[in-house]
Amino acid sequence: MPVWIKEKEGFFEVSGTMDTENCFQVCKFFEILLNMKGDLRIDISKLESLDMDSIRELNTLVAVAAQEGSTIEFITTRANKKSSKKQINRVSN
Repeated sequence: MPVWIKEKEGFFEVSGTMDTENCFQVCKFFEILLNMKGDLRIDISKLESLDMDSIRELNTLVAVAAQEGSTIEFITTRANKKSSKKQINRVSN
């Protein structure tokens, strides 16, 4: 199944289906961005599904960010996407 990534106002929106077939490429894309930009905000609220391989890859991405001293914020709700502590899961070392 396809997955789409759009750059929005200060964050990246991931939509579609993240699964075994595409999770490595998606996380590699974000790893490259992490190396270029530093901290990232990723909105995963529009994903239709997320399998275990995808979760493992996202966990690996978090580990890479922690090693580099960067921060990844996962937006997990479709409500207001402004920076609200209740709506963003902040992951850092």
